[in-house]
Amino acid sequence: NAGNVIDTSVLASIEYAVEHLHTPLVLVLGHKGCGGVTAAVNHSNEAHIKNLAKAIDPAVKRASEKISTLKAKGEKNIPDLIDVSVRENVHLVIESLKNSKPIIYEKVKSKTIKIVGGYYDLDTGVIEIIDDQAG
Repeated sequence: NAGNVIDTSVLASIEYAVEHLHTPLVLVLGHKGCGGVTAAVNHSNEAHIKNLAKAIDPAVKRASEKISTLKAKGEKNIPDLIDVSVRENVHLVIESLKNSKPIIYEKVKSKTIKIVGGYYDLDTGVIEIIDDQAG
C-alpha cells in the first residue's frame, strides 16, 4: 500500500494472515523514491493524498532530525531526506504493528511471528534488510 500506511483494512489483512493463515513473517518494505513519502516531504495538499502524507509526517520529522544531527556533526555525505524518511517510516510502521493488540502483539510476544523491515532499491533490484530485530 502507498507509503506503508497502516489503516484498519491493512491491519485487518495482516491480522488475518498471521491468525488464520499462520504467516510467520511480516515484511514491511519501503522503496526508493516512494511516492507517498515524497508527498509527505513535499507537504502535499492534494485531495486524499494529504491524508496519506499526514500519516507519514512523523517519519519525515525523525528523518529531518537525523539529517540535522549529521549536519551539526560536520558530516560530508548527507543522505537524501526522502530516502531517510522511507527508512524511518518502515521503522515506525514496524513499531505500530508490534504494538497492535491483541492479535499481532500477542504473536510477536509469543515469537510465533517476526516482523522485519526492508528497503527496496528500484534501480538495482536489491532489498536491504533494515530492521530485523522487530519480532
